[in-house]
Amino acid sequence: MKKQDIAKLAGVSPSTVSLVLNGKAGVSNEVRSKILSLAKEHQIHYHIPQEQEKSIVLLKYFSHGMIVEENDGFILSIIEQVERECRRNLYCFKLHSFSKETLADAISFYTASPPSGIVVLGSEIEDRDIEQLLSIPCPKLILDSKMDTTAASSVLMANEDIVAAAMDHLYQLGHRKIGFVSSSIKSSNFTLRRSAYTRILRQLGMDDASSLVFTAAPTLGRSYEDMLYMLKNAEHLPTAFLAANDILAIGTIRALQELGIRVPEDISVVGIDDIPYSAITVPPLTTMRISRTSLGSAAFSLLSTLIDDPEFPNTCIQIAGKLVLRSSTAPPRSADGGAQ
Repeated sequence: MKKQDIAKLAGVSPSTVSLVLNGKAGVSNEVRSKILSLAKEHQIHYHIPQEQEKSIVLLKYFSHGMIVEENDGFILSIIEQVERECRRNLYCFKLHSFSKETLADAISFYTASPPSGIVVLGSEIEDRDIEQLLSIPCPKLILDSKMDTTAASSVLMANEDIVAAAMDHLYQLGHRKIGFVSSSIKSSNFTLRRSAYTRILRQLGMDDASSLVFTAAPTLGRSYEDMLYMLKNAEHLPTAFLAANDILAIGTIRALQELGIRVPEDISVVGIDDIPYSAITVPPLTTMRISRTSLGSAAFSLLSTLIDDPEFPNTCIQIAGKLVLRSSTAPPRSADGGAQ
């Protein structure tokens, strides 16, 4: 098979095929991938010079000893999507986990041998640590962590809108005493969701419900234990809880049921993330679904743009959530939606 035949199959000109097979620039990643796949399939020799190879390193940050195993699948799905996009677009992909203790080593290594681009993943990473990572001489993107600086591009969950949609669902059902289950672990996502909850309470004229904030560890076992203790000792309970993520929501449901409080007949519960557990808990959890595929794909797309165009301005992309209605929410028993 000749280059002209590859061009016909790919729907491009022979000159475009020549550019790709000789490792030249000026061809989109999608077209390049299609031509190289056809060339490989039909055993046509092609050459990619070393300097043309592109690589993306995903730096995954962890900061504490508590491993949130139940939520690992959420993060892993994002990483896998970034890797899929890299493979599809002929980028080399490397995953590198680091902590505050190994941050300096990571910076030193990638400063000496920078990849084409870096994705920094970790909602618990602090701004000052991100600022140090920004010294690495290559395009960088922050994934799933809100910064106070605009010195880097980022892909984030639209936490304000996600919380607003969940609160609106409960408000439309008639709830006027909506509590919040926050995390004892510091992260930008948890902080933003707590802030959004407080702001929306004020907008809805429910300031007095701000005392109905409970803080628990974000694991299934610990969230259940923490919530059980706090619920037992609470003077007042809301008619509904919004939890900062699904793990906290599921732990809250278990604690409520342990105390003989029915969900959703007595108290409604809403989560955020739509992890697999949320569909099989009893009752199935109403939650805000956040697309891990969209987060990973958007991160690769934006970073590859930054790699190809060094003058491209820093950009923030926010990924919206979608309300998934299941069986953990219902109208409150009391007509005015008041506390119990």
